Amino acid sequence: MNEYQIGYLAGLVDGEGTITFCKSRGTFFPSISIGVIDKSVIDNLHSWLGFGHIYITDLPSGKSIYRIYWRKQIEVMKVLNLIMPHLIIKQEQAKQVLSWVQSRKVGIYKGDPLSEWELSLCNLVRELNGGI
Repeated sequence: MNEYQIGYLAGLVDGEGTITFCKSRGTFFPSISIGVIDKSVIDNLHSWLGFGHIYITDLPSGKSIYRIYWRKQIEVMKVLNLIMPHLIIKQEQAKQVLSWVQSRKVGIYKGDPLSEWELSLCNLVRELNGGI
């Protein structure tokens, strides 16, 4: 990705995205997502990065929301390392999530219990996101 694309991605995450922890099957995992109604935005991000999962949600109005998610630790780490210097609003969430990801062995955390420190980071990021 070039610097303009990285800045664009950072702006989308800051304005339309979420950096958080999700919970599934009793464990937390990091997640970055962006949702927009313009499919080309999501297609471009996926093309530029070469990874991410795309989901479509149909609204009652007939429009659709296109979302891209990064939930694998290695993907979250790559995205955050790219956009960190450009974030303004969600920089603190990014710092906390990146700290958590860097503290774990990538790909080997499934099912491992969280330490008190890790759980406190999850709660802090949720608070920074307004409790979600």
